[in-house]
Amino acid sequence: MPTRFDTYEKYAKQLERIAKTLDKKSAKHAALERAGWALAFATMHHHDEFEKFLDAHRGELSPDQIAHLKGLGLG
Repeated sequence: MPTRFDTYEKYAKQLERIAKTLDKKSAKHAALERAGWALAFATMHHHDEFEKFLDAHRGELSPDQIAHLKGLGLG
């Protein structure tokens, strides 16, 4: 059974993959890096609350969002 850290690793690898496509000095790269740290913090210190938050805010992606993810090789 996967642990919360296995799930974190899966998402962290995707964030890293996206980050490699960005200029390391760009605002986009900085935002993505911060998102990665936020995910790590939430996973390590507030996992249950974070999962509840995600469950409450899940929704279907728009066609534009799906197309964007596919363009990044994630869909």
